[in-house]
Amino acid sequence: EIGVDRIRESSLRQTELLIDLAEQAGFGIHSPRDAARRGGAVIVDVPEAAAVYAELEERAILCDSRPGAGIRIGPHFFSTDDEIRFVIEQIVDIVETGAFRRHAGAAARH
Repeated sequence: EIGVDRIRESSLRQTELLIDLAEQAGFGIHSPRDAARRGGAVIVDVPEAAAVYAELEERAILCDSRPGAGIRIGPHFFSTDDEIRFVIEQIVDIVETGAFRRHAGAAARH
């Protein structure tokens, strides 16, 4: 019922929101900013990405880590804008509080 066109439209809007929020938080982006070249995920460059990913996983946030690039976040058609805001808020919290440090040396488990 939703259809591919509406899913793509939502994906582009939400990945744009994700990029904007990540940049506002001071993180770099390793994904195309040009919507025509961007897929359904955004890679957010964070310090100690594997350790940040491990903490996100413990907080039940589904994403993954890309070695040397950052945290890959892929909103789905059922994801809400509030969930996108939440994941960036959590990344900021993890980095600012140093919560990732207990996962030092972590590697993505997938």
